[in-house]
Amino acid sequence: MKVRFFGILRDFAGVESVNVLLGGPVKVKELLNLLSSKLSWFNEFLKNVEKANISIIILVNDSLVNEEYLLNEEDEVTLLPPAAGG
Repeated sequence: MKVRFFGILRDFAGVESVNVLLGGPVKVKELLNLLSSKLSWFNEFLKNVEKANISIIILVNDSLVNEEYLLNEEDEVTLLPPAAGG
């Protein structure tokens, strides 16, 4: 599965995307936990997002989904930083 990063997430990652092997269908929240365990910068980013009581934007195959969405190996996940405005 391809996981793409945008905005500040891409800056932290230093890459546009990573490939992840799931070994079967998993929920988005399980993918996020896997990324957190493998990428220390992502773990810190998620902690800060949770403290601020906001969430990242998750797209699967260009459609907005939540953390309960069931992923398949052929899906493409896009992670966007929280939106802010003023």
